[in-house]
Amino acid sequence: MICARFTPFFSFAWLCSIVLAIPPRRGYQPGLKPRHLKSTLRYARLTKFNSSTHQPSFSLPSHNTIVRPTNQLSQHVIEVHFNNIPRYLLLDTGSADTWMISPDFQCLNSSYAAVPQSDCAFGDPYTGPEIHQTRNETYDQVYGTGEVLFGTYGQAEVTIADLTVQNQKVVLVNRGYGLGDHVRSGVIGLAPRAVTRLFENTNASTSQPNGTVTTYSPIFESMYSYTAYGQDPIAPLFSLALERGEGGGYIAFGGLPPINFTHDFTFTPFKGINYYGSYDPGRYYPIQPQGFSLNGQAEATDYRAIVDSGTAANRLPQDIADRVNAAFNPPATYYPSLDLYVTVCNATVPSFSFSIGDEVFAMSPADMFLPLSSNGLCATSFTRGFEFASDAYPEGFYVLGDAFLNSVVAVFDVGAGGMWFAMHDY
Repeated sequence: MICARFTPFFSFAWLCSIVLAIPPRRGYQPGLKPRHLKSTLRYARLTKFNSSTHQPSFSLPSHNTIVRPTNQLSQHVIEVHFNNIPRYLLLDTGSADTWMISPDFQCLNSSYAAVPQSDCAFGDPYTGPEIHQTRNETYDQVYGTGEVLFGTYGQAEVTIADLTVQNQKVVLVNRGYGLGDHVRSGVIGLAPRAVTRLFENTNASTSQPNGTVTTYSPIFESMYSYTAYGQDPIAPLFSLALERGEGGGYIAFGGLPPINFTHDFTFTPFKGINYYGSYDPGRYYPIQPQGFSLNGQAEATDYRAIVDSGTAANRLPQDIADRVNAAFNPPATYYPSLDLYVTVCNATVPSFSFSIGDEVFAMSPADMFLPLSSNGLCATSFTRGFEFASDAYPEGFYVLGDAFLNSVVAVFDVGAGGMWFAMHDY
């Protein structure tokens, strides 16, 4: 439990909020109109789209919703409805299941002992019509934060932006060790079906998963595979424009977000990461950066990384992470128990850019630190890849996270089999 072992420099809550949730992989209310959650003044006005700006030729309509920052600006949520009950869910392109906590959610501490529900600090639970468990289908997820969550699958009418999918498979999480922020009530997972976590239990008498993992159509696949209720079909893509700080951003399903940006896209295909010897491009959203430039010195690379809105930092091969952090002045030091590099908050940052496709994407100096600090010390936005069982990911598990996504408009184009990136104008 890396969140619990090291606290001299950082508070427990601070640490846990910035280590991302990447799971280790094993093996309506009738007549009630949707009501929107109340906005708060701390959300800054977004950079609005100028309708005269040239748009790429996406032929199908775009369905947009606002992305809101939370957890001291280190995570992002969007409004999602289960059966017309709106809640804020963590926006996560690095997982595939969509869930809310149940009204009877049992919070567990890090030793898995029962504690008051408020200790997990989630937002409001689901309070709509009962969602009955489908057969013996159970959910089991372990996140990189150390969070461990269990629940049951059922079906609900799910609405995001103005798109509604009926009979969508969702999870009600009924117990677990959670590290909430008093805002998010769950997760909306937008990754492909290959990383769903549905267990078909062979023994109905226990809630512990004891069967086999079975894939199913997660929410985004359902959006483009079936005609959403009362809507025309959408293109099999979504786009994300995060805005650093309190800006939040937009996510658009089927098209581009309504913001100003330079429409000069570059394309890179999905390149599968090595998972038990198989390179499946449909597992997460993996790409292969061609290289990087550090303080003007360019270098080619051959690692592959997933593009993940649920991760704050960029998680890179250790040799690259070491060199980038050594280029801070004073240099950033790696703390194994934090799994982060730390230096003083007023350190001079290096210049850094990624080469992706045939373009160079420079990171802003504003994104070289994670948006949290303690006692004049800050964690940089570059750290080492996740360490999973060596036989699961023998070539490593790397991530381009929010620190990168803040500078681009990213299009997750399942139909084309790859990602489109353009620089985000501020």
